[in-house]
Amino acid sequence: MRGARGDACTAPARRDRDDGFTPLDVLVYPTWSNPPRLIGDLNTPHGDNSQLFSPSTGFPAITVPMGYTRERRLPAGMTLFGRPWSEGRLISLAYGYEQATRHRKPPPLETRTPGS
Repeated sequence: MRGARGDACTAPARRDRDDGFTPLDVLVYPTWSNPPRLIGDLNTPHGDNSQLFSPSTGFPAITVPMGYTRERRLPAGMTLFGRPWSEGRLISLAYGYEQATRHRKPPPLETRTPGS
């Protein structure tokens, strides 16, 4: 059922994206449409946009950090979605963005002593 519905729903997207009518090389959108949930929070809305375009069309996408939410504690991501076979271009753009913005930060390490 998913395959039949998926083919019917994504065929226009694939056709429109690959026929040369769109002048865009890359679409950029937030990876999540809502801030990340806190651990254990099942009540606030979630919104994983990563499952929308790339999986349903088969076109490549890459996600990079774009900053933080919730008092600058939780990371927010940006997705770059490309044309077929544009993986090299996406990686190059993602790397350039990361180098220019420096949003990627290692998480703080918590040191624990044995028995604590």
